Amino acid sequence: MSGAEQRQVNFLNDSGTCDQFGARRGSPAYSDCMLAQQRRRDDKRLRSLEEARTASELARNGQIMAERARRDRCRRNPDRKECGR
Repeated sequence: MSGAEQRQVNFLNDSGTCDQFGARRGSPAYSDCMLAQQRRRDDKRLRSLEEARTASELARNGQIMAERARRDRCRRNPDRKECGR
């Protein structure tokens, strides 16, 4: 779906939600409702991005810790298969 198509879908969904809340199109309540729907969507996207960033950081930290543990094992016993000798 293109960006323009997604914006149209978002608009229709938001508009339908605001209509269900009883906000009349063109009224301040409708405008407030539409802005609230956009904020809700933005907040959800930010949470999703933050969760992805956290997962990536955890994975990177796990790799670093695993490599440190491997180096420690190889320092103690260089004949281990994982030490490449």
